[in-house]
Amino acid sequence: MTSEQLRQWRRDMGWTQEEAARQLGRGVRSYEYLESGASTIKRETALACEALRRKENRLP
Repeated sequence: MTSEQLRQWRRDMGWTQEEAARQLGRGVRSYEYLESGASTIKRETALACEALRRKENRLP
């Protein structure tokens, strides 16, 4: 997952950076670094994003 994909995921979810950080169990600053590309997005974070998307959309 790229920082641009993370940003789009958050927007698709209708969340602020603060809410996305909370849902992912991260600090706001840490989340901001991910979205800006200053930090690498680990596979675990990408998987958590997908799980939250599925939960929100009630997908299998």
